[in-house]
Amino acid sequence: MASIKYFCLKHRKPIVLTALLASTTAILWPSGDSNSYREVKLPLTTQATIEESVAEPVETVQDKQIEQIDYTIEANDTLGSIFAKLQLPQATMYKLLDADVEFVQLDNLKPGQQLLFVREGENQLVTRMQVVIDSIHTLEFNRDGDEYTGEMLSHVTNVVERQVDGVINNSLYQSASRAGLSPAEIETISRLFEDKINFARDLRAGDTFQMLFDDIYVGDTHTGRSTLKAVVFVNRGKQLAAFLHDDGQYYDETGQSLNRAFLSRPIPHKFRISSHFNPRRLHPITKRISPHNGTDFATPTGTRAKAISDGVVTRIGNHHAAGIHMTIQHNETYSTRYLHLSKVLVKKGQKVGIGDVVALTGNTGRSTGSHLHFELHVNNKPVNFMTYSLPKGKQLDPSQMVAFQKLVNQYLAKLESDDDSQLVAKSQGTPDQA
Repeated sequence: MASIKYFCLKHRKPIVLTALLASTTAILWPSGDSNSYREVKLPLTTQATIEESVAEPVETVQDKQIEQIDYTIEANDTLGSIFAKLQLPQATMYKLLDADVEFVQLDNLKPGQQLLFVREGENQLVTRMQVVIDSIHTLEFNRDGDEYTGEMLSHVTNVVERQVDGVINNSLYQSASRAGLSPAEIETISRLFEDKINFARDLRAGDTFQMLFDDIYVGDTHTGRSTLKAVVFVNRGKQLAAFLHDDGQYYDETGQSLNRAFLSRPIPHKFRISSHFNPRRLHPITKRISPHNGTDFATPTGTRAKAISDGVVTRIGNHHAAGIHMTIQHNETYSTRYLHLSKVLVKKGQKVGIGDVVALTGNTGRSTGSHLHFELHVNNKPVNFMTYSLPKGKQLDPSQMVAFQKLVNQYLAKLESDDDSQLVAKSQGTPDQA
């Protein structure tokens, strides 16, 4: 005979569900104000109804009621519809959106993502919320007084080196796909050599490619993330190569950058900076200490904002606090965010070039006036755009060439090796918090 204990919100006492027979279910229900229970037997067909009508299993710790709600996002779900479905307060949702302005994730939820809510106390306040962003990152919000604070948590990862060799038989895409490359990896290679080779016209059957990747794993599970470290392409007997340097840029064997330079600003220099990068800023509206992870440029609504380098638009959204916003991924290392826009002029997935006009500035979301909030992220972490030293897209200095040439020789030695044991796992601990 098995039993499951639930907590009855109405009687403030536990309920014991006990399976007595295969065809019946018995409930031991609180009797009056005493600690005794009376047994009520019901048909088995009523069991599902009972389980749905009784509150979620909770843990009582020093009379503190705790409830956990797990939810999988479905097609057409929005944060508002999820809160309504789970009967969670709309006021709580807006406070979470306020805390999310640093991450701008809650307006971009996708089917299949997992959410977790923890409610506590007699008033069932949401004290914690988690959003599983991907296989590495989980965004967590914790109640702090009447507000919420957020932080991005990261699983410990390890890196497995992978080599891919292939021969061109038809198109680059088909040949690289057959060799095991993902569409994103093929796109990276195409961008690196787009100024040196026309992949639609110049390829010949028999051309070869060799590539070296670092694949990111959590335990034994591939996260779907990889970093291209080296690629050697032989086209009509001519060798083209790209090697990832420690500054996040790709260079050929001579140290010449394959990445174009970055602009010094996304908007004209005549517009003043109204708010600087400040991780300890006092928010002008909420009056709370809240990180300001970008640089604000005071502009009239409709001012044209440019891409500061080549890249791909990876996100477009409309956030309660961030307003209309957009993210451009420039390479594996660098990405930029544009917030409080009046209009986005590009589409998600679109390739953009350095200097392309991508949006118009505005005053959407939580904003005290028309401006562009612009962020630079390096390895997914915000940095001060106005002081960070971005790569110039030129030749490496002679002082850098010794270390770079040593790195190139290491890559080439691995690519030229015929040893099948090249897949070597290397431990790489990442902090629990990003």
